[in-house]
Amino acid sequence: DPLGWPDLEATPLASILRPLRVELDDGTLAWLTFLRDVRDPAALAARFDAAPQLTYLDQTTVMRETNTALQRQTARLLALGLAAVLLLLALRYRDLRRTLAAYLPAVLGAATTLAVLALLGLGLDLIALTALLMVVSMGVDYGVFLVDAHQHDDLAPALLSVVLACASTVLGFGLLALSDHPVLHTIGVTAGVGVLTCLVLSPTALALLGREADS
Repeated sequence: DPLGWPDLEATPLASILRPLRVELDDGTLAWLTFLRDVRDPAALAARFDAAPQLTYLDQTTVMRETNTALQRQTARLLALGLAAVLLLLALRYRDLRRTLAAYLPAVLGAATTLAVLALLGLGLDLIALTALLMVVSMGVDYGVFLVDAHQHDDLAPALLSVVLACASTVLGFGLLALSDHPVLHTIGVTAGVGVLTCLVLSPTALALLGREADS
């Protein structure tokens, strides 16, 4: 008869087999068997479908589907975050022009970053989306600093602080773009291009507030 787990539990083989023994939610036990050099996963999965007690899992497909689901969820959260930030800015300033002045640099910076990533052939994966969250956050900060400084007629210190903050971020994260590691390279390109673009576009806030000052 084939050896069972009770026969092997007290032997030196137990430490090797224990990671392959999985207890499912319904209390049943399952054993993992790793297959190598599978040439036709679809045909193999069809053969497994004929045996109800067996389940075929293609790790590549599972990881791809999981990554796609995480990307969609992160993109939805990013959109919800942008909407929440816009609402908070509207509640803070209670003025359409000031709200847009603080908000637009971040949105324009994120849009420009997406365009640059597309031109460079870098896909909008989970890593790029996560780095884009930082870009949007810092872009909103730059806009808020300039709008508040304009409101108190104290632009020079605010402009200097924004430039220094951008420089430190680009040097800290942007240099990762020189890395050969794909993940670090994506973070560096996204953060460097995005934050630098937010700095360049931050005067948009002053342009939107210029007419208000003239009036």
